[in-house]
Amino acid sequence: PPSPTNTATARAALAITEVNVIDVEHGRALGPRTVIVEGGRIVSVAPPREAVVPAGAVRVNGRGKFLIPGLVDMHVHLFNLSSRRPPSDWAFPLFVANGVTAVREMRADAASIQQIRQWRRDLERGALVAPRIVAAGIVAHGKSPSEAALQVNAAADAGADFIKVGIGGGAICITREAKGIGRGQATAVIEVAKARDEYFEETGVYVPICSDGGIVHDYHITLALAMGSDF
Repeated sequence: PPSPTNTATARAALAITEVNVIDVEHGRALGPRTVIVEGGRIVSVAPPREAVVPAGAVRVNGRGKFLIPGLVDMHVHLFNLSSRRPPSDWAFPLFVANGVTAVREMRADAASIQQIRQWRRDLERGALVAPRIVAAGIVAHGKSPSEAALQVNAAADAGADFIKVGIGGGAICITREAKGIGRGQATAVIEVAKARDEYFEETGVYVPICSDGGIVHDYHITLALAMGSDF
């Protein structure tokens, strides 16, 4: 996916100098460091005296500042499918300004997927400041094998990055135990996974499944994965 920055800048070398780097793996601050970015990728993190800054690189003075990995918001709703209000793309600059460089959209439809593709094109050509977007949480309830197949095919044909398996009417993220509606999440996951695998056999296109509901205890994650969920 494209970088959540202006493409022209992303393709030029970028040197963030004298910045304090937060090492999230070991929970410590490393600094000062010079961070070199080329082609939208970090290629070097080194003390200033050891850093080799490419000729023509854009320099950003990071002295007294801190640099952290980009944050990912794993559950957003950019599309107001219930209220039918316009998409919440006004939030894109706010995400980026607060260090969120990627988001995962958790409820969409086929039209929403097309809008996300347009945003990606705008991002690639530098016309949009926004995080990267993983699409799109098209929901499959899997109430029956035939319905699961229709929902999986529709999501995959639309170009969804993953299929969201939810349960319950109107409250698809809430567990059956809490709402007393819908069907068991396990059955829904199994039937949607079966339909997804059949789609893969027919087309060669594999669409991951997100089990979004019914996770009460940590071992439920293991069960969801065993039943066919990818996450």
